[in-house]
Amino acid sequence: MSSMLLLPLLLRLASGLVPGASPSFDSTAVLDHGEPAPQDHWGSCDPLPGLPERPWASLLAEDDQAFIFAAHRRLHPELYGATSAPSPGSRLPGEFEPASTLLLSFVPYPEYFDAYGQIIEHASHHGQVQVLHHPEHRAELDELIDARAAREEAIDLVDGVPFESPWIRDYGPTTVVTGDEQSFIDSAYFVNCPDADALPSRVAGRGRGTTVHRHGLFLEGGNLLSNGGGLCLTATTVARANGLTRQETAELLRTYYGCARTEFLLPMVGDVVDHVDMFAAFADHDVVLVGQYRPDQDPTNAIVLDVNAAILAATEAPGGGPLRIVRVPMPDHAEALEAGESPVPRSYLNLTPFNGVVLVPVYETDRIVESEALAVIMQAFPDREVVPVIADSPALDGGAVHCLTSTLPRAGG
Repeated sequence: MSSMLLLPLLLRLASGLVPGASPSFDSTAVLDHGEPAPQDHWGSCDPLPGLPERPWASLLAEDDQAFIFAAHRRLHPELYGATSAPSPGSRLPGEFEPASTLLLSFVPYPEYFDAYGQIIEHASHHGQVQVLHHPEHRAELDELIDARAAREEAIDLVDGVPFESPWIRDYGPTTVVTGDEQSFIDSAYFVNCPDADALPSRVAGRGRGTTVHRHGLFLEGGNLLSNGGGLCLTATTVARANGLTRQETAELLRTYYGCARTEFLLPMVGDVVDHVDMFAAFADHDVVLVGQYRPDQDPTNAIVLDVNAAILAATEAPGGGPLRIVRVPMPDHAEALEAGESPVPRSYLNLTPFNGVVLVPVYETDRIVESEALAVIMQAFPDREVVPVIADSPALDGGAVHCLTSTLPRAGG
């Protein structure tokens, strides 16, 4: 039986095509509204441990799965449909600015528990921490928090908002501010991650009253950095992945995020996510940290990061004045988990500033330049506590502290 003939039967058997989907999601609607989706927008979004699997996923080719996911989005414009842009004059705050809340999405991967515990503990002493989780994982989350010296009154455990991935930075809400008002920008996320893709709208709908703006661009949060004053950084791959020119991409970022100027940087090469937060971070409006490899570590990415540093050194921040470029040594790559795979690049710059603390990923398997990197970061954030967070396991999956967290700015700055 072909997959398309099998599709209506599968839809009748499944009581919801995706976790959290509307019960009215029927086969006729799917066949009317579905359309194939680009396969380069397919991510690692398997059901989390202890949660039901999609009963039809193993029976369908990716093209037909994409058809189903596309239909789901068309049937729920309140979660996925494009909207108008924010009011003119909106801006994307820098992550070094005052924040109200740190968001995490908890997944029960034991190898991540040390990183989660350290992040929650230290962030809780500098602001509110909201941990999104599935009810099935509450006991493990409670045990993790109980083992830390966290400020429990600052921790809010939130269930009922489904997601498929720990990388909330990439699919969570990006907040822009217009005067004293805040609104969420919701980018498109991986085709096969419909719950993560809908998370900003669902979070906004839980008593926040926050307006959500959606532009439809595939733009993970880790691929957009802001200096808070109209200068934004993203990777050259964003334009290509969306079939746009850089000029068109920059115009969209200006319209939705207030990016008066966008600099397109080269992504690192190899078995590494093509996000700018893997090698760069703003420490202030005019200070940007950029990773640096020795040629004997990684000759190709040494050149890539030197080129990016040169691009930024020639960049004038909106309002005038040059950027100060601070180079941070990069750790050695991690050995691949399986034979024949490439080593995995890691970074100290996948860090998260949160009010009085800066959470910096470090790696137990590589301490060679750690103290030097932390010293440079401390100088860049002179009035904050710099806290190392063990991130070996998340790094093997392509992320670290910045990828695991998302920050909401403080109202009024």
